[in-house]
Amino acid sequence: MKKTILILALIPVAFIAFSCSKDDGDTTKPVITLSAPAHDQGLKIGDPAGVLLDMDLSDDVMLGSYKLEVHSNADHHHHSKSAGTVDFSFHKEFDISGNKSIHISHRDIVIPEGVSEGEYHLMVYCTDAAGNEAQLARDIILRN
Repeated sequence: MKKTILILALIPVAFIAFSCSKDDGDTTKPVITLSAPAHDQGLKIGDPAGVLLDMDLSDDVMLGSYKLEVHSNADHHHHSKSAGTVDFSFHKEFDISGNKSIHISHRDIVIPEGVSEGEYHLMVYCTDAAGNEAQLARDIILRN
């Protein structure tokens, strides 16, 4: 009788232990394939057409969003600037939820007149629906 009671008492404990075991779920980061701009590509300051961004984003389960960032790499992140000019920066996030893979091609990054020439970083961040994030850095050069 004591064995039966002990076994009956352990059944709920075993059920809870196994049902609460860690479910790893989606732990795979998305994949970013950036075709344009090319590494060390010179980009024209003041070009009203903007910078061609061409890339493919994919995930094994589902994408969530991607973010673009451009910031100065002058003096390799000392962020100094010349008198009379301003370092260019850009930051924008895009919702791509509902897609497992997507081709992106746009010219949302417009580099206005009057910004500093020089080395910049283009950063692409892609997050999947589970919150896994991949990132890619590309060196670009802004020129007049």
